[in-house]
Amino acid sequence: DRNRANHDAYRAGLASVRGLRMFELGAGLGADARCRFNYQYVVLMIDRAEFGLSRNQLVCLLIAENVAARRYFYPGAHRMEPYRTLYPDVEQRLPCTVSVAEQVICLPTGLSVTCDDIRAICAFIEFCQRHSAALASVVPEDSIAPTPAQLLLR
Repeated sequence: DRNRANHDAYRAGLASVRGLRMFELGAGLGADARCRFNYQYVVLMIDRAEFGLSRNQLVCLLIAENVAARRYFYPGAHRMEPYRTLYPDVEQRLPCTVSVAEQVICLPTGLSVTCDDIRAICAFIEFCQRHSAALASVVPEDSIAPTPAQLLLR
């Protein structure tokens, strides 16, 4: 299955990059045969302090290199109507949700993504981490990566 192979290639390619954690599908489920995964998402969590860049900065850099990366689960449901109006203090009530929502990134996968593409994406992410101090000085911390719809409208 291509998505599984892509997932494994990303895991191998990013294993040594400090400050990134790839979500492991099925973690904690043990050997439950009822659980099957289609590996349709490659999700990373970025530790800004260890990686050297924020999630938004990395997404902006990836998009600048024509990599269809995106913020994952963004915006969080708690930031959308009707919740933001009904619960204006939701940011204070859900600190873990807010933290995770600001750290997760989704990388491209699927039939159109090749092993060579994944190697290049991983190499670029590793480059960004190695040169994070210099890159952080030119990509604002609060950079807002465009949504896929915004990219299509360019």
